[in-house]
Amino acid sequence: MSNFLKTKNYIYQIGNGRSDFFIFPKTEFGAKVSKPLKQSYSESNFIDGQIRTNLLDRNLLSSAEFNIDFYIEETNYFDLNFVKKMFVAKPTISFYYQTNASEDLNIFFNPTTDIVNTVDQQESSSSSDGQSNLRVNAGLKLPLPFLYECKPSIAYFDYSSFVISQLLYGGGDIYGGGAVYGQADILSTILLSSLSIENKLNFFTSCNSNKALVYIDKFFNKSFFSIEAGQEVVNLTLVNNSLVNTPTSNIYRKTTADNRIYLIESSGILNTNEWFSIVNTDNQSSIKVTWTGVSASPAVVYYNSYWERLYDSLGVEINPLNYRIDQDQPHFLYFTPLASQNRTLNIQTENLRIQKTSINNLTIKLENLNTYHI
Repeated sequence: MSNFLKTKNYIYQIGNGRSDFFIFPKTEFGAKVSKPLKQSYSESNFIDGQIRTNLLDRNLLSSAEFNIDFYIEETNYFDLNFVKKMFVAKPTISFYYQTNASEDLNIFFNPTTDIVNTVDQQESSSSSDGQSNLRVNAGLKLPLPFLYECKPSIAYFDYSSFVISQLLYGGGDIYGGGAVYGQADILSTILLSSLSIENKLNFFTSCNSNKALVYIDKFFNKSFFSIEAGQEVVNLTLVNNSLVNTPTSNIYRKTTADNRIYLIESSGILNTNEWFSIVNTDNQSSIKVTWTGVSASPAVVYYNSYWERLYDSLGVEINPLNYRIDQDQPHFLYFTPLASQNRTLNIQTENLRIQKTSINNLTIKLENLNTYHI
């Protein structure tokens, strides 16, 4: 493990394992990351120096850019033609790995990785790398300059198992009463949580890994909505209209960037002009959801903070005329990055104040997407 700097992010793959993907070979691999800040200063002829227009707020980030160079070798899993195809593709997901203090492997993703420089290729009659190798350069841009921690559903696709499964379950017959034709790809998808630490490191940190990561994101892609058990920041049932103060879970205690991507599930009917609110009293942020529709709300509604919309239990967007989203604190609801090396702080949770005005009981669940700086 001495070859890896703990908590440093190493890019692993672009594309999802159930579609076209490319795993970066790590032989003579190099990646330079650029993350410019949006500085907010103005000039004045009446004072020395400059005026910081964003006062004591932090400078915001611009998009992040990767300048990457790597070898394409004759023995690689991916050939040069396919690499050229991948590096003119539309924006896609990208994956990264990181080792932690327990020498385990954590996997992160960015949902919209754009190809901004395709592969460069140079030919010569004599090459210091030999004719069976080619060094190429490529450029990536991440409009969202953060990495997001993959949920426990992160898996990899085992192609050797896929071939075996096709043989076992081909032909349309039911095998053993459980697996049917067309499920070979499901049988070949293996959760990373089922692997030992040693296998994780062997599979994903080798120079020429071919284990394709498979992940379904529910925050950015709007593919489905649900709150995963064990991933809740808060899970609380409101039985009257009194204020309820409760600490968050500590699930985001190691994050390094503002946690602004989350899902809220509200179970229980809201009638016209009834609302619920969540206030983070530690960072003065909040959200208030008011139902304005003439008819009552669905029994279950989801709020997606990235899209700033409400959805029903089937994932169908609710007409925005039927609700209002606002805040009664200086900031819109988010969760503070709590990672710190200062042991005198040791802050692992924040305090929430939750309230409703409804004749019905409401169960409020919130699942956060842990956010980190690249």
